[in-house]
Amino acid sequence: MTGGHWYGGEDGYLGFRFRDAAGQDHYAWAHLWADAGQIRIYEFAYEATPDQPIIAGDRGPVANEPVPDATPTRLGVPSPNPANSSASFTLRTERPEHVHVAAYDALGREVVVLFEGSVTGAQPLRFDASGLPAGVYVVRAQGETFTETRPVSVVR
Repeated sequence: MTGGHWYGGEDGYLGFRFRDAAGQDHYAWAHLWADAGQIRIYEFAYEATPDQPIIAGDRGPVANEPVPDATPTRLGVPSPNPANSSASFTLRTERPEHVHVAAYDALGREVVVLFEGSVTGAQPLRFDASGLPAGVYVVRAQGETFTETRPVSVVR
């Protein structure tokens, strides 16, 4: 691929050109999610007509294939990690749902609530650890349909 860009946070569209067995060029896109060294494909589409361009996300008269069981990671990787005073995350849901996100210390005590409420799409989160002692914390996001955790090391 030449000249590609990621737009947004951890997901984006990848456009590409491929040549079929008859030597004709076709264009396609894939909606990808990149997180924690993994790449998952949400969906993809390609233009069946040779030499006809396609716009990323276009679902017009194209071959459009959903990818089964492509549930993305909902709680992104903390950055920075280790953190000195704070770390940022992105929380994503595919449909509206109530989510509770909190940080827990090594004894399992809830030390701070990062978010409580309804989420649809992407929700930026910030773990403010400035008042906490150094150590390893677990940030847990619990929604109606999922629970995910991420460790965060706090250093001084």
